[in-house]
Amino acid sequence: MPPKQRANPPLPQIHGLRFATSRDIWRAGLVISAGFGVCPEAAWLQPYLRTYPQDSLLSAQQSVEWAIRSEDAAILVVEDHYDPAETETMHGIVPHVHNKAQPMPGEKIVVGVAVWWFDAESPRTGQFADTEGPFPELDEGPHRDEYEEHVSRYNDKNDELLKKYLSTSGMELHTLVIHPTYWRRGHGRTLVEWGMRLADIDQEDLCICATNGGLKLYRPLGCELLESWRMEGDEVSPTGVAGNIVRYVPRKERGDPEDGSVETAVMALSERLSETEFGGEQDKGLGEKNGLVVR
Repeated sequence: MPPKQRANPPLPQIHGLRFATSRDIWRAGLVISAGFGVCPEAAWLQPYLRTYPQDSLLSAQQSVEWAIRSEDAAILVVEDHYDPAETETMHGIVPHVHNKAQPMPGEKIVVGVAVWWFDAESPRTGQFADTEGPFPELDEGPHRDEYEEHVSRYNDKNDELLKKYLSTSGMELHTLVIHPTYWRRGHGRTLVEWGMRLADIDQEDLCICATNGGLKLYRPLGCELLESWRMEGDEVSPTGVAGNIVRYVPRKERGDPEDGSVETAVMALSERLSETEFGGEQDKGLGEKNGLVVR
């Protein structure tokens, strides 16, 4: 008798979101590169971005492909209507070295990306992996835009905090980035709330290594600030860099109403926040590229 296949656990409803496919790799990579490039953390991690923007774009595309293929990740995108003004907001960060046709004004395009990581023991392992593609052939990136020492120190610090605060069965919001042209439209909140609903269903903690800008999004949504840190500047990046780790605890564990309904809890939270539209500073600096985790 063949082994019984494991039934995937249920998913939160997806309102205005969808799972990324291999067809999204180029555009999602551009969104990550553009969003990351205008955040303060880029000066620490990518001080040579303006000299080698093509390296940043390639690294971002590689990170998107990895998330789509991985058994330990889920990658969602949010779409909006194309605004031709987006090229002006990228300030030369994303190179015009591609042969992609520009979208038509008003055409639906990817404007935000989020990636969640799951522990190896998570019931979500393998649920979202897409290994069939077709996938583009991406060159091995030279990462000339990055300063290796800063990248290593930054990632080591975040890894240290995740090991300290994330339980063995928890999940992590590894990537959240919104294209700067499409800030102040609630896209960041929509993506984060999907992950919170997933944590509620699975009853697993959700941890985020957050930028200072990201705190303005996560804390009003119910995330607890656990620890903050700062690295002083040097001759490469005089301003230094700072970060935080926050945690969202599943709602049933916090003594919710008697019915314990995930939908009830999320609806109540949404009502409290209905007059708040996150964007601008709230969405700034929420990005990731090839292991450079800035949320």
